[in-house]
Amino acid sequence: MAPRYLDFNVQIYSSRSRYFGGRRAMKKWLAREFEKIGDPPQLVELIKFPRMKPPAFLQIDDRALTFRGVFPTVAEMKAFKPWNHNK
Repeated sequence: MAPRYLDFNVQIYSSRSRYFGGRRAMKKWLAREFEKIGDPPQLVELIKFPRMKPPAFLQIDDRALTFRGVFPTVAEMKAFKPWNHNK
């Protein structure tokens, strides 16, 4: 089975990335998630886990405001809620 993201150079970067144990924990978690959706856990080997934030064409982040050319106000930043707190 080919991964759905084969057209992309997928790299996962996190605040944990600078630590070997952090990168290993992310890989283990992702392999388990692949298994849950029916994908082989070995697909995680196609993903890079860099130590430093790589340049990117596209980033997906659960704790980010989209920059649209104007800096947000302090009130907008204080009102920000990540996806799992928008209830």
